[in-house]
Amino acid sequence: MRASLYARWHCVRWRRPDRAARAGGRFRGFTAVELLVALTVASIALIGVYGVLQRALRVEGRAAQRWNDESAARAIVAELTRTLARCVNTQGKPLKAGPDPATQTYRLSCFVESAGDGSPQGRAAGYQWRRYEWSLPQDQQPIDRVDLRLIPFAGGRDVSPTAVASGDDDEEPWGRVPASTVASGLDALTVDFRAARDPSAPWVPAWDGPVGQVAIRIEARIGDQVVRAVVVPRASTATW
Repeated sequence: MRASLYARWHCVRWRRPDRAARAGGRFRGFTAVELLVALTVASIALIGVYGVLQRALRVEGRAAQRWNDESAARAIVAELTRTLARCVNTQGKPLKAGPDPATQTYRLSCFVESAGDGSPQGRAAGYQWRRYEWSLPQDQQPIDRVDLRLIPFAGGRDVSPTAVASGDDDEEPWGRVPASTVASGLDALTVDFRAARDPSAPWVPAWDGPVGQVAIRIEARIGDQVVRAVVVPRASTATW
């Protein structure tokens, strides 16, 4: 009896895999063809997943770039809007803007009322003579940077650290004032002017006169993101 059971167990235990497979046993494995098919299906699935992830990353990157471009354009438009909204009339220093063919730059200068922060150690209220300058677009080249120079005034007197007696040359004061960059990487930045009370008047790129009767349109573009604003400075005069 034991010999018979042992013989049966021995035959099943040492049955060759091919016979066990034909007999429906538990030792049947994968064939090479089945492995190749499984690897092919898995590879196709992984390629599909990779493609979806790659497209998602590209979409996210473009969205982030558009957001950054719009933020940069809004920042320079907001900077110019704040300055022009506080622009005041003063003798000898009108709102002056326009392209300069000699230097291939656009220059915008105005006298701005500067409010203090109210603290004893803070900046006192006064005035600033500001000038923005940037290169004119050439051959679809982006604007390298927008520079700002400012000269602080106390009443009608220049109180900058480098203040000297000014002559008749309008450029002389700006040559001794360091510039700070307020924007860069712009594809276009335009400032246009027209009479504030005449909507049918054409927009022109230059102005040399008092504020209060002029509407100013500012437009900045980076890529396909365009930001615009229109400001009408209040008709006020600097007092000292």
